Amino acid sequence: MNLSIYDILSHLIPGFLVYVSIFYSLNIDIDRLSTIPATVLAYVIGYIVNTISSWSESILHWSWGGKPSDRLLEGKSIWKVVMFEGKKVKKMLLVDSGNRHANNDELFEIAKRNVNLDTGTRLSDFNAAYSFSRSILISIILGLIFIVASRPNIYSAIVGLIILFIIWLRTKQKSYYFVREVFLEYLKLKSKNQSSRKKR
Repeated sequence: MNLSIYDILSHLIPGFLVYVSIFYSLNIDIDRLSTIPATVLAYVIGYIVNTISSWSESILHWSWGGKPSDRLLEGKSIWKVVMFEGKKVKKMLLVDSGNRHANNDELFEIAKRNVNLDTGTRLSDFNAAYSFSRSILISIILGLIFIVASRPNIYSAIVGLIILFIIWLRTKQKSYYFVREVFLEYLKLKSKNQSSRKKR
């Protein structure tokens, strides 16, 4: 089994955040465990955090006012992430689907299949950035729960909520960036295919 640096860091960093918050909330010296056991424990915690973050995606979509793919296909954008060709992409995807009643989830899957996320393009980077940001968000939520529950403090709670909002918003933007990139790559692919047909 070959683990990439991203795989390792995407588990270790969220895991360490939760690990530190647990030790802090229990008033345990963080140096109590030596480096190797602490790293292994943080990795396992990070693995659990990543799993929870994946399971919580539908809750995140609800908190964002809907799925990014739905909103972009309907021509809606958010601050910092604008897509002007959303409705155009939807029309093209409906043609490709062969079903004019296909829902947005089906259309997004068609777009992803066409562009192939594992080609080493920017898509894989955008997807990894979103997944990482989502894991950081969940680790911050868990960390705040441990800290605030064990040591209630209005100032800590306020600072924690501000940090949480910033990371929540950034995670939302990362999700939109990824979805927009899928649609933009799909548009490029369709344009390229049309050009090659005209040359024939």
